[in-house]
Amino acid sequence: MVDGGEQLRGFAANEALKQGVAPFGDAIQALKAGLRVARSGWNGKGMWLSLVTTWSGNVGPAPDQYALLPFICMRTVQADFVPWLASQTDMLADDWMVVPAA
Repeated sequence: MVDGGEQLRGFAANEALKQGVAPFGDAIQALKAGLRVARSGWNGKGMWLSLVTTWSGNVGPAPDQYALLPFICMRTVQADFVPWLASQTDMLADDWMVVPAA
């Protein structure tokens, strides 16, 4: 799936993430390490998740009044980005993998 590179070193699930057979918890750890992840079972090509920790967009009339908390976003097939919530199926799946950066 992906060679792993330096960012995967140190993960106990290194091989599972490379092969697309990792559980959700390993995918969360990869996100926290700055990696992109996806489920190998997703039908859409080019879909992946990323952890957003900084934002330069406008969140309302007075954006300086709001603190940004980290959140997970999904890159869609149409190359849009949307906030993402895991389904029960996603959380129980063992087909998570790391997606190489473009």
